[in-house]
Amino acid sequence: MILFLDFDGVLHSSRASEPLFVAVPRLARWLDGWAGVDVVISSSWREIHPQHELVEMLGPVIGGRVVGCTPMLARARMLAWDRSIGTGEAPAHLRQREVLAWLASSWQPRRPWVALDDQAFLFKPGCGQLVLCKPHEGVTAATLVKLDRHARQAGLAPRRSAGTS
Repeated sequence: MILFLDFDGVLHSSRASEPLFVAVPRLARWLDGWAGVDVVISSSWREIHPQHELVEMLGPVIGGRVVGCTPMLARARMLAWDRSIGTGEAPAHLRQREVLAWLASSWQPRRPWVALDDQAFLFKPGCGQLVLCKPHEGVTAATLVKLDRHARQAGLAPRRSAGTS
């Protein structure tokens, strides 16, 4: 299974005043319990930082599972267009399109996947592969239960008691 990972609102609160990457240990413990899960960075942080820096930020467990970053699909042009009409936000479903583009160019385009994100509008309504975090909470025990469900549906078996720690 491939885990497409956002940062803001997932690995830490989206509030600028709160510390960064506080949920990394929780997600790392979950990943430790599941063999067969690779990580692809889908966060907008990939627009500013090279992959090797992002891997370092994620630490050895999560960073060790990173197999790439999603492509940036004409993001600057689309954001400029949206700003011209006053929304200032990325076009609808953009992150899902980036995920699908990464999958299409990958070595396993039909591999099961799940996206861990806090912005539903970046995915089509009803996207069954989206595990949505609350932006000011990030990854919680309830989030990990949902990830457990996706991993089992993908045919994975936990290494040990995985998930809700």
